[in-house]
Amino acid sequence: MRLVDFHMELSKRLKLSAKLQLLIALSLVDNNAESGSPLSQDCLKLLKTKLVEYTQQSKMEALEEYAIHKLAFIVQTSPEYKCEY
Repeated sequence: MRLVDFHMELSKRLKLSAKLQLLIALSLVDNNAESGSPLSQDCLKLLKTKLVEYTQQSKMEALEEYAIHKLAFIVQTSPEYKCEY
């Protein structure tokens, strides 16, 4: 079972909020920080998806300060988040 499939199944069965899904994805990225590994790439893609889902909510739950700092760090340091102009 792929990581993304596992995350989706876990979220569905436990009825996790978008905030909790985002925090789990953030933890997965943090724990699989080896740049370039296939698992790391899957975790970053999952984080992107969950971040979009979280921001598209009509009423977003506030994120904890550590999560905001970790997200900012990942966006600044991961080549996957670099924009090409």
